[in-house]
Amino acid sequence: MYATIANALENREASQKIAMHQCVFWRSLSGLLKRVRYILPRKELWRKDKLFTTTKISNFRRFLSYYKPYRGLFAVLMFASVMTAAMSLVLPLCVRHITNNILLSGASDVLPEILHTGALMAAIIVVQTCSGIFIDWTGHVMGARIERNLRAELFAHYQKLPFSFLTQAN
Repeated sequence: MYATIANALENREASQKIAMHQCVFWRSLSGLLKRVRYILPRKELWRKDKLFTTTKISNFRRFLSYYKPYRGLFAVLMFASVMTAAMSLVLPLCVRHITNNILLSGASDVLPEILHTGALMAAIIVVQTCSGIFIDWTGHVMGARIERNLRAELFAHYQKLPFSFLTQAN
């Protein structure tokens, strides 16, 4: 009889602990959701009429106009980036070809084919490295030129402002 009472008390204590942990979990989850609600944008900001206003589109077009003199260079950079990404996907395919097709074929002269595939992989890595250097260097040069154009336009705008604007203490 005492054993059953002790077991009942232990079960009751265990169920109370579980209920307490569940309560703490749900309280912390509700507190987290309250905090996230203030971080995430509200529904009013994502209405169709507020999402793409003419001001945002005109600012984006104005920003893209700085890329206009460098369209060809930008296209070459994007092509090189896509090709570099494609080459990085080819390397695991080469490894799979070696392991699944060459090694499991059971042929006795697999070394020349493995070396050929390894040489192809080495060439891909060399081309990837050169392409990465080209993308980094040329992208930096293009960004510096765009920055120069922005600064020149800003300086020209400052030159057009009246002197009274420049002497005002804001």
